Amino acid sequence: MPEFSWFEERFTTKRTTTAAGSTANTVFYNTGTTTTAGATFTPTAGTTYRIYLTSVSELQTDDIIVIHRLVMGSSTIEVQFRIVSVGATFVEAMAINTAPAAVTNNASTGVGLQVVLAGSAFAEGSRSRSGRYKYPSQITNYTQIFKTAFEMTRTSLKAPLIYDKSGDYKNQLRKNGIDHMAGIEWSLFFGNRRSETAVDPDTGETVSRRFMGGLLWYLKQWEKGTVNNGGAFDYRPSGSSDLTTETDWATYRDKRIIRLGGSAVSLDQFNEIEALPFQKTNSNDFCKLCLAGPGYIQKINSRLEKNVQVTQLRGEQYAGFDFKVTQRNGINGETYYKSHPLFNDVEMYNSAFYIDLGHLKFRPLSDSDTDIQQMIQLPDADKRKDQYLTEAGFEIAFPESCMFVDNLGGITL
Repeated sequence: MPEFSWFEERFTTKRTTTAAGSTANTVFYNTGTTTTAGATFTPTAGTTYRIYLTSVSELQTDDIIVIHRLVMGSSTIEVQFRIVSVGATFVEAMAINTAPAAVTNNASTGVGLQVVLAGSAFAEGSRSRSGRYKYPSQITNYTQIFKTAFEMTRTSLKAPLIYDKSGDYKNQLRKNGIDHMAGIEWSLFFGNRRSETAVDPDTGETVSRRFMGGLLWYLKQWEKGTVNNGGAFDYRPSGSSDLTTETDWATYRDKRIIRLGGSAVSLDQFNEIEALPFQKTNSNDFCKLCLAGPGYIQKINSRLEKNVQVTQLRGEQYAGFDFKVTQRNGINGETYYKSHPLFNDVEMYNSAFYIDLGHLKFRPLSDSDTDIQQMIQLPDADKRKDQYLTEAGFEIAFPESCMFVDNLGGITL
């Protein structure tokens, strides 16, 4: 189909964050009231508190929640609670463990803390609560029609050349084929998904023109996270923030587009960057393919020269590729670096895509995979015209398993 789809279902830990109630920067209140539990207070086992949260839609009575990194003097502590009842923006919850000392309740450090669902605790003989359900996300892309035509007069077809006595047709066929495939591959990386109408100049009929979304476009949708943030799909849980403008990849672990602007990063920072796509991987041996410009490869080699080795890939996942790459074995997994021939120019010379090949599929329309249409010139034309024709799109599932790093300036110690 010109528009095709696939389904993605992720396991996501049910979680929310602490929020301020009626008093600024104050999360905890006495049960059933809007009276604060104090500027500082000690969560005490068996005591019920009103706790304000960013979202309560996933929470039910008798659920167990753990609030992490509550500020306790110069350190932090986690406290566990059982939900007694659920309000519109808060829960009434009983502490299960007693904190060793008082925690801060009147500062911004108490707002935005992670609150994680940790199962449930039902009394013997009790009835169950309402069930939860979740459907997979339907992700779509379009096929795009690629055409690369070339024509030669009858005379030029017949005339022998100094470098090829049989004529120039084979040479033009090869060069146009390279241009055609290079265009498809560039769209795979940088295409923006769109559908619009066009007018057929021969018939005047309104027809469709489609642009397939490429890997970078899907990474942008992943960073937006949800439809409410302006994204095309609900990739991440409701309420997730838009990470498009965030630059701190160490704090925002869902970042997948790292724009360095030519600045250098430390080796520790580079390791942080390369750890990001390994949070989701399809391969059982936890590997990624890094297609990069020569400058990107050289910067890695100059800093990690003793930590890389040359490998020739012949495994099942790389069947049909069989090329030599530079391999780096990391704690999170293996990265295979390959200099990409289309990335030699300035826009990608110091940049790279990290790709999980198991989540990337070529999807041609039926009987429309790349082929050569021969002799398509007008009947009375004293020439020959052929064209390459492809109508296809790419299925890019789980884009968080991939990453784009733009304009790496260097890697320092």
